[in-house]
Amino acid sequence: MQLSGQRQRKQVPNHGSFQDPNIMDTSAPPQMSNYGNMCNPYPTPPPQQQPQHYQQPSGNSFYNQEETYNMNVQEDMSMIYPSQQQQSQQQVFPGQQFVSDPVVANVAMQYGSQLADQGKQYVHGQLEKYFVLGKLQYYFAVDTAYVLKKLGLLIFPFAHKDWLRKTSQNEKGEETKAPPRLDVNAPDLYIPTMAFVTYILLAGFALGTKNKFTPEDLGVTASTAVVWLSIEILLLLFITYLLHVSTRLSYLDLFSYCGYKYFGMLVVIIFGLLLDSTGYYGALLYTGTTLVFFLVRALKFDISGRERRSSLYVLFVIALSQPVFTWWLTRHLV
Repeated sequence: MQLSGQRQRKQVPNHGSFQDPNIMDTSAPPQMSNYGNMCNPYPTPPPQQQPQHYQQPSGNSFYNQEETYNMNVQEDMSMIYPSQQQQSQQQVFPGQQFVSDPVVANVAMQYGSQLADQGKQYVHGQLEKYFVLGKLQYYFAVDTAYVLKKLGLLIFPFAHKDWLRKTSQNEKGEETKAPPRLDVNAPDLYIPTMAFVTYILLAGFALGTKNKFTPEDLGVTASTAVVWLSIEILLLLFITYLLHVSTRLSYLDLFSYCGYKYFGMLVVIIFGLLLDSTGYYGALLYTGTTLVFFLVRALKFDISGRERRSSLYVLFVIALSQPVFTWWLTRHLV
C-alpha cells in the first residue's frame, strides 16, 4: 500500500517543450481577442489615424470650416493631378539639349541670316524684272535745275543744239544712260505727273467759270485723260510691231514723251481763259509746233527700222498725234 501511494505521488518529468495535449494549462487565462480572430473570418482592420489636413480647426465658425475643407481638397487634387505647367516643365523634348548648345545656335543663326539675304536678293530681282517700282526711281531722279531747263526746252526748243543722251557709270562700273538730273535730254515722269494733276485742277476751275462744275467732273476728266493716254501708248506699240521698227524706247519712255503734252495743255487752257477762243487756238498752234519739233529731235536717235521710211512714219505719228490729243482733251474747257 505504501508502494502504491508513492507510485501515485510520482510526478511525470518535464522534457523541455513537450506537453501533454490532454492536460490543459490553467496558469494563464485565454486571450479573447485571439479567440475572436480565430472565429471571425473577416477581421476588423486596425483604426487608421486621420490625416492632419482633414482635422477641423478650432472654433465654431462654419465659414472657417468650409474654407479649410476646400483648401484641403485642392491640396489633395494637386497631389493626385499635377498642374499643366509642372508637366510642361518636367517634359523634355528630344532635341532640346542639342538646340541649347551655343555653338549649334550660332551656326543656325548664321545659316538663317544667309538664307534671309538670299531670299531678299531673289525677291528684289523678281520685283525689278516684273514690276516698275525700281525703274521709276530713274524717271523721278530730278532736281530744280533740271525742271527749269526742261520747261524752257518745251517752251522754246528751237535754240537747243545738243540732243544726244549722255551716259554715266553705275555702282557696278557699267555704262548706262545718265539720269534726268544730269542730262536735260533724258525723259522723266516728274513733269508729266505734275502737269497731269495740275490739268485736272485747272479743268475744274475752267468748268467753274462757266457754272458747269460738279465734283464728278474731276473724276471724269482724270479717267478720260488716263484712258486716252493708254490707248495712245498701245497704238504706238502696235504700229512699231507691225512695221518691224526697232526702238530703244521702253513703254515708260513713251509715257514720258507723250506726257509732256500735259504741260502744253496747261498753257492752252490758261490762254483760253484769258483770251477766249482766240488765245486758245493761238496757244494750241504754238504749243503743238514746239511739241512736234521737240519730239522729232529727241526721238530720231532712238527709232530705227529696216527701211528709213517706216521709222520716219512711226516718228511722225508719235509727234503729230500730240497736238490732236491736246485739242481733244481741252476743247470743252474753253
